[in-house]
Amino acid sequence: MGNPNRRGGNNRSSFDTDDPATRTTFYVTDISDRVTGMKLREAFSPFVYVTDAWVPRRRSSKGKVFGFVRCQKIKDPYPILQNLNDITIMESRISVSLALFDRAHKKIPYVNDEPVKKVWMPREKNVVDADFPPITLVYCGSSGSKKSLYLDDGEALYPAHCIGRAVVGRADSIGRLHSVKKMLAAAGFVEAAVSYVGGLSVLISFRDRGEMDAFLKSKEDVWKDTFVSVTPWTGQDFPFERIAVLKIMGLPIAVRDGAVYDKVGNLIGKVVWPSEFSWLAVDNSVGFSHVITRLPSRIDEEVAIRWRGSGIMCGWLRNNYLGCLSLQRSRPPEL
Repeated sequence: MGNPNRRGGNNRSSFDTDDPATRTTFYVTDISDRVTGMKLREAFSPFVYVTDAWVPRRRSSKGKVFGFVRCQKIKDPYPILQNLNDITIMESRISVSLALFDRAHKKIPYVNDEPVKKVWMPREKNVVDADFPPITLVYCGSSGSKKSLYLDDGEALYPAHCIGRAVVGRADSIGRLHSVKKMLAAAGFVEAAVSYVGGLSVLISFRDRGEMDAFLKSKEDVWKDTFVSVTPWTGQDFPFERIAVLKIMGLPIAVRDGAVYDKVGNLIGKVVWPSEFSWLAVDNSVGFSHVITRLPSRIDEEVAIRWRGSGIMCGWLRNNYLGCLSLQRSRPPEL
C-alpha cells in the first residue's frame, strides 16, 4: 500500500531506506501540481538507479509543489546534478538539489568517500618580473597530446537493435525538425521512436522492417514536406554537422536587424532558424543566428562589415552553445 500522504506514493521500491551510507536523496522543486512520483521516477531513471520517488501532498512554505527521488548511493553526486537540472517534466524545467533532511527530519550528512590524494609539486622558485603566459593559456585548451580510442564492432552498442528497421531523416530547417513527431502520428506511425542524432538529422526506429518500408514508400503522402532525404540505416555513419548558435556583437545600431544578423550567419554556415532580434526586446546589444556547420571547434571569428562607404565595422561571432542544446531550447517546443 502506498503512503496516503503522497501522490504517486504507490510507486515504491523494495529498496526503501534513508541510510545515507546506501542511498542518495534528491530534492526536486519547480514541478507542476500534476507531477506524481511515477513521473519523477521516469524522468530520473535515465541518469540514476531510482529506488523510490514521491511527491508529498503538502506544499512548501512558499506554497509550491516539491518531491523527492531516492537512488542507490552515488559517491560524488555533484557532477550528475548538472544533468538532472536539465530535465523538463510537463513543459517545466525542474530544479534539483541534494536533500538536506530525511523523512524523520534528521539532517543527512554528505561525506566525500574519495580519499584525499597527495600531489607532488615542485618547490616554487622566487622569480621576479618573469614573463608569464596569459592565464587562459595556462588553464584552458587541449592537453597537447593526441588521443585515440579503438572500438570493437562486436560490442553490444545501443542502436544495434535498430539496424534494418530504422531510417535517418534530414530536414532543411529546425522548424521542420520540430514537426517530425506530429507528422509520424498523423500518418499512423504512432509507435515510431525519434532520436535526434545531430545537425538537422533524426533517427526514426519502427516496430519492424515492414513498417519502415511502408514509411519509405510514403514520401509523396507523408514526409516530402518534412525531410529533404530519408536513408535506411544499416549502421553506417554520416558526415558530421551540428547546429551552432552564433552570438553576433559589434553591428552599428542603425543596421541591427534580424535579416542582417542572418546575413552574417550565412558567412559561417546555412541559417536554419531565422533571427529573433526585435527592437521590442529590452537587450538589443547583440543578435543571434542559428546555422548548420561542419566545424567541430568553437566558432570565434571577426567579420569585416563595410557601411555607408566609409570605414570598416567589425562584428564578432562567438559560438554561444552547441548542438542538441540549441535544438532543445529553441522555439517551437522540443522534439
